[in-house]
Amino acid sequence: MAYQLRVQEAATYLHILVTGPNTAEVVRSYLREIVEICADRRPAGVLIEENLAGPGLKLGEIYSIVSEGSEYPLAHRLNVAFVNDNTEHPLASMKFAETVARNRGVNIRAFPNVEAAVAWLRGA
Repeated sequence: MAYQLRVQEAATYLHILVTGPNTAEVVRSYLREIVEICADRRPAGVLIEENLAGPGLKLGEIYSIVSEGSEYPLAHRLNVAFVNDNTEHPLASMKFAETVARNRGVNIRAFPNVEAAVAWLRGA
């Protein structure tokens, strides 16, 4: 279940790059780690740039992970931009995750690239 997480600080947000295998366990683990980092550093926003290897997760897994992640109180105070660099993973799955999270009060947006995500974070 090894994954790598790299944090880059920007003026008002953290840019977090995640690599490793694409499993539900890895996603849950890296999201918990991001919450801990954000609780410590208190950014206004976070850009999660994910590049996990392997096929996309099933919609049921995505729903479960997003529902669990939305229970963190900190998730409701951040602007979260999400970019999935793995072209094997359908954009529709990212949009599904966005809808589930937003229905639970999390201000998250899925973007096709980092440039669009940064523009949104700077304007949010």
